[in-house]
Amino acid sequence: MAADRPDADELARLVLRFCDTFNRENLDEAMTYFHESAVYVPMDGKRHQGRAAIRAAFEPQFQGAYGRLEFINEDLIVDAARGRAVLRWVCRHDLDVPARGSLPRRLGVSLLRRALGRGRDWQGLDVFYFEGRQIAEKHSFARTLLPLLRPELRPEPWRGPADLESEARPRKGG
Repeated sequence: MAADRPDADELARLVLRFCDTFNRENLDEAMTYFHESAVYVPMDGKRHQGRAAIRAAFEPQFQGAYGRLEFINEDLIVDAARGRAVLRWVCRHDLDVPARGSLPRRLGVSLLRRALGRGRDWQGLDVFYFEGRQIAEKHSFARTLLPLLRPELRPEPWRGPADLESEARPRKGG
């Protein structure tokens, strides 16, 4: 393996240490893992390129604007030859913690608290692309209320084998 390309164990350690920065709410340390021209695409589909843009996207979360978030790692798949990793996690969203940040953000947390109670757990995964030992791209996907609230993010209804079979059959009278 090339000296500038980490092996699977090192990539796994990098991903897990990076994710730990979120649980410790250490934005400065989290940013050290990103390549200067890195790309971050969160679950809303917006693209943030470069450390400054990524930092701005992360700041509300690290400032506690959404309450306290804790990420519990469930599964990690690493493809060292391609410099890729996929991490599946559960986010424990504790809304019992006083919200910090601007008035609109605090009001938003109050609305979430009213809708969800003290907190909620939700599942997601992150897909990482590495350039050497730095994150070149991070794409986040999650099962949350967001697609239900934003029509443009609603997925197409799932079509199973029975749906596909009925579409393939010739229709009577037609």
